Parts: sequence; C-alpha cells; structure tokens
Amino acid sequence: MINLKNIFNVRDCFKNRTVGFYLSLVSALAALIIALVYVIVANSDRTFNLAGIIIIVIGALSEVLVLFTDLKFAPMVPTLLLSVGGAISFITCLPTMLDVLNGIQFFGGNLFIAEFVSFGMLAVILIGCVASFMGMRKVTSEAAVE
Repeated sequence: MINLKNIFNVRDCFKNRTVGFYLSLVSALAALIIALVYVIVANSDRTFNLAGIIIIVIGALSEVLVLFTDLKFAPMVPTLLLSVGGAISFITCLPTMLDVLNGIQFFGGNLFIAEFVSFGMLAVILIGCVASFMGMRKVTSEAAVE
C-alpha cells in the first residue's frame, strides 16, 4: 500500500529499515556510479550502448518505489531493471573482452571500462537479488498486533 504521509517526511522513510533495504539502496547507488563512469569514459567507444545505460538509470531511480512504499514486489523492480540494463551493457562490452582473449584487436574499445561495467553490474545484480528477498522494514509490536 502506498503511504502518502511518508512522501513528505523523509525521516520516516528511513525509520525501522533493515539491512536488506540498505543493501538495495547501496546497489542502486553503485549502479548509478557505474552508469556515470560508463557514460564519461566510453561514450564515443564502440562498446557504448545508450539503451543499457537508460535502463540502468531507470532501475536505480526505481529504488524510490522501495523508499516510499511498502509493496511486497517493490524490491524486485530495481533488481529486474538493473539485470536487463546490465545484460545489455555486458553484451555490448563482450567483443572488447573477447578481443583481448583472442589476442586480435578487431573491435577495439576500452578493456578497463568493459570489465568495470560487466563485473560491477554483476556485483550490483547479486547484491540486489540478495536484498530483494530480505525484509525492507523491521516488524514492530504495533504492526504485529494489527
């Protein structure tokens, strides 16, 4: 259920939160940092895909849904979007990593940013998956009575 009174009081949004909520928040912030570094470093590279970046940013911003609502499916939304954006970015970065593995510079590209985005998004997705199945709020005695 959407709790509209929490929209205007940010302190209540962070009240009674569990480790799962903060893991989810950290994964969203890490995804934004990875996307920002990717845009700054590789925007003119062959390993750059704007669709993946847009989905990553939308996924990270959808963490607001977890922040302001108590919906049961809300923690999975950012993780699913980050997984799709990470997969698109990984597929785009894969030729650069395969060039190094084969020893042939056919596609070119920045190997560091390809590995940074691929493995960074893998870590973000794994943390998001773990956080999705953890509770987002601590259960208080008043909530247990209702």
